Amino acid sequence: MLIGLILIVLSLSISSLIPKALKLHYLIVIGVRILIAILNTIIGLPGGINDSPGHYTKAVAIDSYIEKLIDGDIGLIESILRGTRSHELIHGLLQKLTYQPSYFASHCLSILISSLTILILINLYLLFSNPSKLGGQILVLIYGLAPSIATNQTYVLRECFQSFVILFIIYIPIKSFKGNKIKLYEKIIYILSIILGISLHYIFLLFVPIIFLSTYGYQNKLLSIYQFKKILNLKLSPRILYLLLTILLTFSLVYFVIEYSVINYILEQVPLETAAEFLEGSESDGMQAAATYGNYVTPDNPFSIVMQFLAYIVAPLGFSYRITDLIIYPERLFTLFTLFIYLRNRNLALYFEKKSIDLMILIWFFINFAYSLGTTNWGTASRHQVVSFALILLPFIYLKFNKKISKSSKIEY
Repeated sequence: MLIGLILIVLSLSISSLIPKALKLHYLIVIGVRILIAILNTIIGLPGGINDSPGHYTKAVAIDSYIEKLIDGDIGLIESILRGTRSHELIHGLLQKLTYQPSYFASHCLSILISSLTILILINLYLLFSNPSKLGGQILVLIYGLAPSIATNQTYVLRECFQSFVILFIIYIPIKSFKGNKIKLYEKIIYILSIILGISLHYIFLLFVPIIFLSTYGYQNKLLSIYQFKKILNLKLSPRILYLLLTILLTFSLVYFVIEYSVINYILEQVPLETAAEFLEGSESDGMQAAATYGNYVTPDNPFSIVMQFLAYIVAPLGFSYRITDLIIYPERLFTLFTLFIYLRNRNLALYFEKKSIDLMILIWFFINFAYSLGTTNWGTASRHQVVSFALILLPFIYLKFNKKISKSSKIEY
């Protein structure tokens, strides 16, 4: 209990790093998440009574796993690629600090990590031109209180860590591109985020390098129409060599992932046929949760993966009318609305902001498209979308609220 209270105090103290105009909104968000943690610990909430207790139980029993790792019964590479062990190890180390195992303390750690994510999100917003008070306040409230975000980032799940890693890996290159100096501690956290990221989910072994390479290319102006034209002219400048190296490394990473994950099964045979079979298995598992939108991938229709992606994005819209699912409806509608605003208002953005929001939307699409090919359950889809939600929310806030504003309406510390 004491450790949990210390973590809560740390989460609340982060408000000192947040602009004055957003402090109250941040504190409201943390207060709501503390309430979620208390309720899920005592009575259990929707989405918090399945995987969350399982991760916590494994974290408490982490000693036996470490012993097997030391004895060589479990391989280190296998452990890293498992995608859950680093998360459980962190919570296991936390439990060592408690007098007795505390489920609530693990929730409080999730709150602390998600509070750091909110801090990074605010700092990223402040890099944009004319960051308005209203825009910042709406940004904090939507990200902090959206049901699937608030719950999944508070439970003992990986989503809070995954959200932080993705956003921080993007934040540092954008900050550097803006011309701001990157401090030493930020560089250290950046490197640690990359290392931690590849062990948070087996598909993050693909996500993290791709995000790193795309943001590095963005930061150094290596990804542009001009550079692709130079490739077609076969002029091997250092930047072209970088692009070729990026492609080569990407394929190498894909091959490495294939060796250690279920993607091997999908790609060894006819891609769409085996993808359909994989999704059928996912659909069977999803039926147990009564939250399955189905498998739309058919081997003879390559465009069927588009339908699979659309179902992943919109479900449970049109699929279910249960009270617990109706709560998610506004989030799905909001996702579609943010994409509409991006497409409609993108050309109104300034150069830096346009490149930044394009990068965010591209990474958001890549992450969710990859997830959609292995998901048929909107409960799981909702959790997957949590980790990249900031990447469509921030462009929406900028394009909707960061117009020419008076000095008095800008965010100040």
